[in-house]
Amino acid sequence: MSGAWEQALIVNDAGSVTEALAPAILSASRATDIPALYSEWFIGRLKRGHLAWVNPFNRKVRYISFARARCIIFWSKDPEPLLPHLPAMQEQGIGAAVQFTLNDYVAEGFEPHIPSLDARVDTFSRVSSLLGPERTVWRFDPVLVSQGLGMDDVLGRVRELGDQVYPLTRRLVVSFIDIHRYSWLAPRLARAGIREPGTGECSEFISELSRLCRGWGLRLSFCAEPLPGTPVSVDAGGCIDRELIERAVPHGPGKQELLRFMKKDPGQRKECHCVMSRDIGRYDSCTNGCIYCYATRSPLMASRIREQYRNDPCSEVLGGLPAGMTR
Repeated sequence: MSGAWEQALIVNDAGSVTEALAPAILSASRATDIPALYSEWFIGRLKRGHLAWVNPFNRKVRYISFARARCIIFWSKDPEPLLPHLPAMQEQGIGAAVQFTLNDYVAEGFEPHIPSLDARVDTFSRVSSLLGPERTVWRFDPVLVSQGLGMDDVLGRVRELGDQVYPLTRRLVVSFIDIHRYSWLAPRLARAGIREPGTGECSEFISELSRLCRGWGLRLSFCAEPLPGTPVSVDAGGCIDRELIERAVPHGPGKQELLRFMKKDPGQRKECHCVMSRDIGRYDSCTNGCIYCYATRSPLMASRIREQYRNDPCSEVLGGLPAGMTR
């Protein structure tokens, strides 16, 4: 059996019949915080049965159908706006899981436009109540150091958060900031005094975090390959892996069919262990304002897309179709 996504015919919003990609597993989204900022758009397009996705490289738009959707993985720092819609999705036979990024960089102001830490912990608890701990993944991402913020400080904040949320999840995913991969970010991060932790700092951090996770009963994963010499209890399982999908998807017709897609996602970097999924987000559209964000080069563009969304929350393309883009 092929691992390629199937095609489906849709009637687009202009009334024309056209072909669309019909993925079984969707990611919403590595490119922007759909649950926090664009929930109304997502739910509207889910009901409509399709959306249009902007290719960030050639600026063309491709239709995506929900006809074969069986599992949607949400990525968010504030999925609260999405919560009222999760039960309806499950009733439609679409499984869901949330990759919940719960950091504590409050004192440094590195994530300026997200709710307070207490509010986010409360939302984490509500997500877990709705989906269960197995489908609520805690991410501390990225781990970074800066002037006045050392690795011991970060570890202490992870420990404080973990003591609160460990009963609400089964897994912690960590990732270290990777400045060299996104060189255009370097000047911004340098101005904020942020640097990448050294290999020794990372190894000590992972070793201690592994000990904490054993105490909490959490599976600890490192996003991309683990550093040499880290404990065997640390795994490099994909953020979107077979275990998460099997827990997310309700039993019924089509679950077995998902096995064909349990192979490495060719659209991700070589170190990534995620299985196939189709991301439906849009770069340069997140207004959370996180200083380390690689997905938003232009805060001005993000503000414009956000405003376009407010004016037309039901557009096929998230935030509308800007000039210069083609179908």
